[in-house]
Amino acid sequence: MSLSTLADFGITAQGLLPSNDTLHFLPDPYYKPWDIIALSLPELIPKGIRKAVHQLQELSTDRLTSEEHNRWAYVRLAFITQAYIWGGEQSDDVQTHLPPQLAIPFIQVSRRLDLPPVITYAATCLWNFKCDGGDITKPETIKSLVTFTGEESESWFFGISVAIEARGAHTIPVLMDSLAAAERDCHEQLISTLGCLRRCIEDLIHLLERMYEKCDATTFYHKIRPFLAGSKGMERLPNGVFYDEGDGKGEWKQLRGGSNGQSTLLQLFDKFLGIRHESNEDDTAGFHEEMKQYMPSPHRRLLVEVERKSTVRELAMSLPITHELRVSYKSVIDAMSQLRGRHMNLVARYIIVPSNKSQGSTIGTAGTSPMLFLRQTRKSTVIAGTCL
Repeated sequence: MSLSTLADFGITAQGLLPSNDTLHFLPDPYYKPWDIIALSLPELIPKGIRKAVHQLQELSTDRLTSEEHNRWAYVRLAFITQAYIWGGEQSDDVQTHLPPQLAIPFIQVSRRLDLPPVITYAATCLWNFKCDGGDITKPETIKSLVTFTGEESESWFFGISVAIEARGAHTIPVLMDSLAAAERDCHEQLISTLGCLRRCIEDLIHLLERMYEKCDATTFYHKIRPFLAGSKGMERLPNGVFYDEGDGKGEWKQLRGGSNGQSTLLQLFDKFLGIRHESNEDDTAGFHEEMKQYMPSPHRRLLVEVERKSTVRELAMSLPITHELRVSYKSVIDAMSQLRGRHMNLVARYIIVPSNKSQGSTIGTAGTSPMLFLRQTRKSTVIAGTCL
């Protein structure tokens, strides 16, 4: 597949990440007030973030003249919004109304980017990092530009995801080139591609396990995780959040929070491998589909394209069980299952155990039960390698 075609799906030399470090600041000082608040969240949240927002003037978005500029604004407005909603002096002090000086520009910027006006994986990870030189697949080279706490645990948590995206970068063009190979029954190319994908997934497992190095579970659960919550499926926001657009206008919105389920990379692997997440009592399939709406639109189109074209599973599973292509396919499925098992271990350590100690909630930031969701997702993965 040509570079121009890959670019149509938002794919760069760094995969689903931007081709360069995300924009650190805008040359236009007009938007400096947003930057000042966003970069000061670690100090403002304990002292009163809402007062700072109330003193903020409503800024026009007309001077955001490029997609890069709108991404910059989206990140800052998303973080400020979350801090405003969840950053009360007490844990149960939740703000249900977003004032016009936040709601209006956030809605406008989100529409331009075709994303919902809420914190997303794109805001926390894809468009919110800088690399201090060296290999971007190494999380120690990555630093988040905007954080809620300023703590190493938070930057490391987001940085692991950035490193995972970077590690998957060279695999994406290989998968795209192999879609036609499956249609032609080109076994040799598919075997090579599946080997490449398996090695990539094994590296992702290693990166995921590095989360333990610098992300403290107690810090994550009590200080970071609350600010990633959405307004859908949340007990303290039964109606969601009201986005006040001034002059008596506005709308209640119920939106999912930031979640690694909004990463396109693993869903891309699922689509290529023909892994289908069937609906169950937790509506796993529906949740996967809903997460697409929280991804950048070019990435959504990528998933649609791969799902439409991939026949890898049908071809592999139609062959004898000892055929090299089927064996290669099964090895990738096993690797995906292991990856999801490691993810479950992370959920246990960073959500389940701390919640048991504090009698807190185990509901994920996207408003679902992450352990039940991951268990069903892993089950669907295993099934893909056993029968048609």
